Amino acid sequence: VLLYGYSAGPLFFDALDTNGSFTISIDQSNYDITYLDIPEDNFLLEGLKESRYEAATKCLSVGDDPAKMFQLSKMLYNGTGVYKDLNESDVWITKAANSGHPQSALFIGSRHLRNQNYEEAIPLLKAAAEGEIPRAAYLLADIYYKGKGVLKDFETALYWAEKSVADDDPKALYRLATILYKAPAPFKDKSRAVNLFEMSAEAGNKD
Repeated sequence: VLLYGYSAGPLFFDALDTNGSFTISIDQSNYDITYLDIPEDNFLLEGLKESRYEAATKCLSVGDDPAKMFQLSKMLYNGTGVYKDLNESDVWITKAANSGHPQSALFIGSRHLRNQNYEEAIPLLKAAAEGEIPRAAYLLADIYYKGKGVLKDFETALYWAEKSVADDDPKALYRLATILYKAPAPFKDKSRAVNLFEMSAEAGNKD
């Protein structure tokens, strides 16, 4: 690590995924280094997975910080710096979501939405949307516009749709335009809807 600037990534840990011993050999022929006194060594890997995980949590000083919980979840999901562990990754991102971390709330809320668990999805998506995540606002607009698990509510759909266009996402522009075009009075605004449809189309939305 020190000599070659090598960082431990998923491939490294996949290679170490064994219960026995591991031999590392360094081929010095490709390097202008002749003073390595240990070109080969053997390592016992018992407890390595657990030790790496403990080290990662200590270095991050996770504590009650939801942003660090989210970071640890990503490390576990991708196998970066620790062994890949999807179950443990899910535990940490759920903790982060329940602690009010917007991106984590969006992730868990979106998963509930895919599974049609609307009662669980909506509070998490609201937390994410209130944390300035436009994608969460877009999903909420769609829920209330289509009546997914709730009564159709054009006013609430319009409220979230307005927040969803903060980053000018073509799909969000299209959803807001659709609501404005089809909503009953006093929410209908066909003129603005047409402008938004044009903006969405110019941004590449084929719909």
